[in-house]
Amino acid sequence: MTEGNIGDPDSETTIATGTIAISDVDNGDDPVFANTTVQGQYGSLELVDGKWTYILDQSKVQQLDEGDVVKDTITLTASDGTKQDIVIDITGTEDAPEVSGSFTGSVTEGDLGDPDSETTTATGTIGITDVDNGDDPVFANTTVQGQYGSLELVDGKWTYTLDQSKVQQLDEGDVVKDTITLTASDGTKEDIVIDITGTEDAPVVSGSFTGAVTEGDLGHIATATGTIGISDVDNGDDPVFANTTLQGEYGSLELVDGKWTYTLDQSKVQQLDEGDVVKDTITLTASDGTKQDIVIDITGTEDAPEVSGSFTGSVTEAILVIQIQPKQRRQAPLVSRMSITATIQCLLTLPYKANTARWN
Repeated sequence: MTEGNIGDPDSETTIATGTIAISDVDNGDDPVFANTTVQGQYGSLELVDGKWTYILDQSKVQQLDEGDVVKDTITLTASDGTKQDIVIDITGTEDAPEVSGSFTGSVTEGDLGDPDSETTTATGTIGITDVDNGDDPVFANTTVQGQYGSLELVDGKWTYTLDQSKVQQLDEGDVVKDTITLTASDGTKEDIVIDITGTEDAPVVSGSFTGAVTEGDLGHIATATGTIGISDVDNGDDPVFANTTLQGEYGSLELVDGKWTYTLDQSKVQQLDEGDVVKDTITLTASDGTKQDIVIDITGTEDAPEVSGSFTGSVTEAILVIQIQPKQRRQAPLVSRMSITATIQCLLTLPYKANTARWN
């Protein structure tokens, strides 16, 4: 018979059968082999009505290597004391080694460069035994690259580390498997299977988000420009910043094909003093709801003062009529009354920030 696997009666031939009888020609001698069960070294033999059946105990021969042969000798004794050996040859086979440990794990997609954002490692153990004499397989220390990460085995403990750059395209709830095969020194293979669950990745907004303009005179055009874009590595996510025009506190921002232009409304910043800085914050919203602020710094300048009023006038110079009475009784000519009209122009200098002035 042949060694098989424990608990698998069909794996090999585990039963041997035969017959036995005894006779004696002497008158009155009628020996028999009585029904019995006898335990041998590797199994047991049952005798019933002259038919014996040997059943191998697989647990006692698992150490046999392929081709090894051992014998189990069981002695039957007849009623007259006659003995007969039943000899069973047992041939060994190559037993499959037994691998033990934990062969699955799970990790979760996280952000690039942030090992703490999610669970990015999984751990477990693995070992191997072989009951065959002289067979001592091992799983040697190694590092194996998988599709989405790598597995390191040290002294029977394995650690799987997820490579986040290879799973950023996963959507929330997506699950993929990374199967890494470990091979023992006798060629035995065992798969370690890691489940990787996707998460919702934050979209990435790129471009220029600040600008600066300077207050000028009414009618003066002051603008700032920049760009904005958005991307999302998750499969099927393609957010965009649509063309739009938005009104801010001090001006307006127009977005066309990813390029924004901010135009200052000079009428809203004339009150700024030189060096004053105010900010105009305008928020753009992408199709997936992502928001990005565009912040414009507006710097005030010194405005020229504005003079208002009436800047011309007229006065009339009057000359008194003088009558002279000479001592001689000669009539002197009288100076007639005359008038002179003149236009007087005045140059006014107003103090800084004067609003009005009077002149006489």
